[in-house]
Amino acid sequence: MTYPTSRRLASVTLLLVLGLAAPCAARAQDALDAKSALHVRAQYLVDLDTLHAKIVALAGAIPAEKYAWRPAPGVRSVAEVLTHVAHEWYYYVPTSVGGAAPKDFGPPREAETRLAMITGKREVLDELAKSWT
Repeated sequence: MTYPTSRRLASVTLLLVLGLAAPCAARAQDALDAKSALHVRAQYLVDLDTLHAKIVALAGAIPAEKYAWRPAPGVRSVAEVLTHVAHEWYYYVPTSVGGAAPKDFGPPREAETRLAMITGKREVLDELAKSWT
């Protein structure tokens, strides 16, 4: 057997082995017991708390006059990015753990448009706090 032929055979064998192993790995991932699920959920919530603290600290550290700054035309301003985060906290975070958005949140697209109109630092910080609650 020549070198290119043996190399091709090794490649095909490797692909076959990986192809057969993938369904087994997928089946193993399907089996998540209650204890493991609780651990994953708890870690997810800890990570969200850490993310929340860092974003609020960053939002507080940015000077008020920089909230209108945007890196380029057509790109979200600092205020728009932070209100986008608030939108995520209102809608996606609760639904990710089996909850629901607040009753007065409204349709997600309309809520995001409404939140994007908030531009002042104090109002953005208030919205971040309200959305996390």
